[in-house]
Amino acid sequence: MPVSADTEVAVFHVIDRIQRAWRSGPLEDMAAVLDPEVTFVFPGFSMRLTGRDRLMESYREFNTGARLRSYREDRRTVVGGETAVLAEIAFDMTYTRGGRDWRAHGVELWALECRTAGWIAFWRTMQELTEEPAAASP
Repeated sequence: MPVSADTEVAVFHVIDRIQRAWRSGPLEDMAAVLDPEVTFVFPGFSMRLTGRDRLMESYREFNTGARLRSYREDRRTVVGGETAVLAEIAFDMTYTRGGRDWRAHGVELWALECRTAGWIAFWRTMQELTEEPAAASP
C-alpha cells in the first residue's frame, strides 16, 4: 500500500538519521529514533538481537573492526499505512576489515511506527546479504 508523501519524507528522515549516525557518527544520534526494545533479526533469521543499546553496539563493533570505503543505495521504498510502515533499502558497500577489502550488498528492511513523538524504528533485518572479497584495483 502506498504511503503519503509526508509519511515517506518523515520515514526517510528517520532512516537517514540512523544511516548518518552509523556511517559518520556519533552513534548516539540514532538513539532518539530507535525503540528501546528495537529488534535486529540477522540475515536468514539466524539470530536476533533486542534493545537499542545492543543495536547501537553492533554498529559500534562494525565501525571499530572495519573501515567503510563506499556506500551506495540502489533503491529506497516505503510501504504501509499512516501508523506503521516498512522501509526497504537496497545497498552496496565496500569496507576494509582485517587488512582485506570486502564488498557487501543486500536489502535492509526497517519497520517503523508513528508514535506521539514521531516515527520510531522498532525492527530491522537485512536479507539477500552477500559478502565477498572485493576485486583488487588495477
